[in-house]
Amino acid sequence: MLDRHLLNPLTDDRNALFDLFEKIFHKNAIAFLGAGASVTNKQLLSSDIIDSYEAKISKNFGTIDVIKFVDIMQNTSGLHRNDFDRFVVDALRTLKPEKAHEILSTIPWKMIFTTNYDTLIEDSFASSLNKGLTANK
Repeated sequence: MLDRHLLNPLTDDRNALFDLFEKIFHKNAIAFLGAGASVTNKQLLSSDIIDSYEAKISKNFGTIDVIKFVDIMQNTSGLHRNDFDRFVVDALRTLKPEKAHEILSTIPWKMIFTTNYDTLIEDSFASSLNKGLTANK
């Protein structure tokens, strides 16, 4: 149990943060971004994609779990996984990087790993390079 408040870190915590910032500054830190990096404005969550695809095919499979959805869809006559995959790719292409992505692209990371299917991080780096903003030249 913590006996201190998050907003009142101990000196050791501050030192650890300074060490981290120094590593980032010297391009010696790796960022790992999960799904939260893509949903800054809550667009195109898997449930949104499922709802849109179900509307397109005029069916309701009764799940928002994308794995279950794909299993059901693949076993439904007349539906094909490739059609769904193309639908998802087309939907993801409509997303545009936001301010948070632009800020991330100006930090001198050694490398970034992401679990996301979209290309928001890559697009923000390309945009920042074109604007001369990135620290990762």
